[in-house]
Amino acid sequence: LQMLCGLHSAASVFSRTVLYVKMWSSCVRLGSALAVGARQAISAGSGLSQPTLRTTISSSLSSAQAAKRTLSIHEHQSLGIMTRFKVKVMRGKVATTAEAAEIAAKNLRTKRCIVKAQVLAGGRGKGHFLQSKLEGGVHFAKSAAEARAYAEKMIGDRLVTKQTGEKGARVRRLLVQEAVSGIKRETYFALLMDRASQGPVMLGSPMGGMDIEGVAAEHPEKIFKELIDIKTGPQQAQLER
Repeated sequence: LQMLCGLHSAASVFSRTVLYVKMWSSCVRLGSALAVGARQAISAGSGLSQPTLRTTISSSLSSAQAAKRTLSIHEHQSLGIMTRFKVKVMRGKVATTAEAAEIAAKNLRTKRCIVKAQVLAGGRGKGHFLQSKLEGGVHFAKSAAEARAYAEKMIGDRLVTKQTGEKGARVRRLLVQEAVSGIKRETYFALLMDRASQGPVMLGSPMGGMDIEGVAAEHPEKIFKELIDIKTGPQQAQLER
């Protein structure tokens, strides 16, 4: 707050806030609160005293504590983001119909493909569908016709996982991806938001696979994490570890 109060004008507070929000998605709630305080300061004029400006921003920060987190993206959307930043990912196509899933599988021109239900919940591979009774929301298909058959049982149905509750989540789209062959070892790496430190964390494990939650519960010593300072970013020593 003292740093904000020391800025030359409330307008610079707002512009810096917008910049930080764009750079760090982890600061969405904080940035929104600062923006509110800055706009109020701007509307009142740049002649506010430091105590008044401090009170205005503190009030905005307090109201932001109950803000709802709205950063929720599907797997295919996150893959699109990584692709734009030149991160290598498996080729794939989103399908909203069984016919589109079959066409997507044909266009991949691979021996096998993966058909993945797109819902905002973990544990898809171990879930089940309510109507079709299909077990699992992630399946390997050996042909385009088989991909279509899976899609017919998945699209429009509700997938129940350990995170969805008994009603499950409606599957409206699938991700049809190329299957990687010859896997000898699976590891796990993720960039997550850590609520305890209120910042990003690098999470890794030599015991990869889809059941990373099980690894954390049964072998917590195999889960490694490095907290990232949002001001400096990940350090070389952390990356080497």
